[in-house]
Amino acid sequence: MAVGVASGRQAADEEARAEVDVLNSRLEKTTQLTKKIRACLGRLEATGKSVHDVAGPLNGETKKLQVLGNNIDSVLAAIERLRQPADSKNDEEQIIRMGPDKAGLPNYLASIKRLNKALSEMKASNLRSTQQTVAELQRLVKLGNTQLENSFDKLLRNETPRALEPLHFITKNKPFPVLSQDKFARLGLINSFVAGAHRQNGGSASPLDSPIAKIYIEIRSQYLASALVNLATASTSTAKKKNPDAIYRPGTNGIGTYAQAMEGLFTAEYENICNIFTREDWAPVLEATCQPSLVELGRTLRELNGHIKAHMTTDCYLAYEIVEIISELSNNLERRTGELKSSLAASLKPVRETAKSSLSELLEDTRRRVGSLSTVPLDGAAVPIVTETMQRLQTMVEFLRPISSIMFSLGDGGWKSVSASRSGGSDAVPSLASFDISADGKDIFAHYCTDTIETLMLALDARARLLLQRRPVIGVFLANSVAIIERMIQSSELAALLESRLGVLDHAPV
Repeated sequence: MAVGVASGRQAADEEARAEVDVLNSRLEKTTQLTKKIRACLGRLEATGKSVHDVAGPLNGETKKLQVLGNNIDSVLAAIERLRQPADSKNDEEQIIRMGPDKAGLPNYLASIKRLNKALSEMKASNLRSTQQTVAELQRLVKLGNTQLENSFDKLLRNETPRALEPLHFITKNKPFPVLSQDKFARLGLINSFVAGAHRQNGGSASPLDSPIAKIYIEIRSQYLASALVNLATASTSTAKKKNPDAIYRPGTNGIGTYAQAMEGLFTAEYENICNIFTREDWAPVLEATCQPSLVELGRTLRELNGHIKAHMTTDCYLAYEIVEIISELSNNLERRTGELKSSLAASLKPVRETAKSSLSELLEDTRRRVGSLSTVPLDGAAVPIVTETMQRLQTMVEFLRPISSIMFSLGDGGWKSVSASRSGGSDAVPSLASFDISADGKDIFAHYCTDTIETLMLALDARARLLLQRRPVIGVFLANSVAIIERMIQSSELAALLESRLGVLDHAPV
């Protein structure tokens, strides 16, 4: 029994040892496998580093190649775009050579726009191979712009009369002609395109430097000047009276018709300009277009001024009339166009200065003529200078509006010296308000009249005392002069102005 138990234990031990041996064998294999895995991992890590070191630059180069490929694609696309205008150049050239009239203005302008766009793209590419095409496109664009300018010139010349008679429109009270509405649209479209191209190409921003503006100013300024030249001549010729000693009468000079024609022509021209040019160009283009006519007006007024100064006592009234007419012209043009006031003021200045100085010079003339009397009637009869002086004041009443403005600029009593009359007041054209003959204006003129009468009477008294020995005759002489003065005041428009001022005669030396 014991032997059997011992035998069983021995078998169990053997079995346990066998299992241990198996486990040891497996453990040894696992250890070996672990060593192999570790060795493989080590080799793999080394290999990974090598791959990373090699793959990194390759990745960068790959990206560079991708960018290069994209650039190449872009260049190819750009070349394709550049080929298109080069390929279509012949079509555009055909339109340009047809001209805007045959091709149609909208189609012609669209062609030039396409050429300009293609030209910009080619210049931006800066490819040597496109330089010849660029030169050809530039030539076409220049030709297109030149033909547009020629078309504008031709169209405007055809619409501008070779000659125009202003009296026809003045006498029939008809408005002066303007360009037709259909021509406005065409001329305005051409101007807008050419002016824009001029500025884009680095041209001056001044509207007067635009090729279209230059064409317009040249054509229309000649038209205005030729239409007004005969009236300018008539204004100077009508100043020469058959009787040089006759006093100038209102409206007998052609200056009124001249100014009326100028106003009608200038306002019509302003309408043309507003329909063709942009707002910022209106003023300079109008001024430049009217300038030759304004220069001729200035020359005419200077010639009339010379005539007035040579015949001051009889023709000073023409100076007053010119001041009123040109001032009214200036105000009307400023109201309707907002322009030309300063140019008209410069033209009027010589005559206005003469009109101002005439007031004091007439007083000096009265003193001088009385002082030059060599005899006084022994019977105490009045001398002609009395009647002539009062006729002068009667005539002045007919020009009370401009004289009022002149006296306002001088100030009350500013006529008492030649130097004051020459330096007083503004050179600007007076406004319409200056011609409102208010109570103040009448008072200033009445003051001038009393100064004139007082100057006359004092001069007559001094001369009579020198030439007449008998005091009674001197009294009669002065009394007769006062009687003539009173009669001429009461029989004219002077009465309303001087009625309250006749006290100057009561204090006259008799």
